[in-house]
Amino acid sequence: MRQAYVGRLDVLNALWWKSHPADAAPDGTPSLLNGLRDLQHRVFSANGGSAGDPDAALAIRALEAEISAEREAITAAVVIAQAEPEGQGLHSLFPADRVGDTG
Repeated sequence: MRQAYVGRLDVLNALWWKSHPADAAPDGTPSLLNGLRDLQHRVFSANGGSAGDPDAALAIRALEAEISAEREAITAAVVIAQAEPEGQGLHSLFPADRVGDTG
């Protein structure tokens, strides 16, 4: 799965966010979705501080595009991993944990 994932995030975090999009990853990394919500609040809230800021609006669009690309990348990696012989896709996430692996 690591080889199939072409996103820029840690593959385990991306996999986590596939099912828990608004939660911080187990390693504490905040989700991109929460960053987007914070940015949207600053732009669209009357007291948000960035209302009418064209740079903030561009930042929202860029973050939305990044989130979309990451979702597509992890979804494609999962599909590829599921097509591999049983268990090999998941083993590619944790290669050191393979039973009987000698290197």
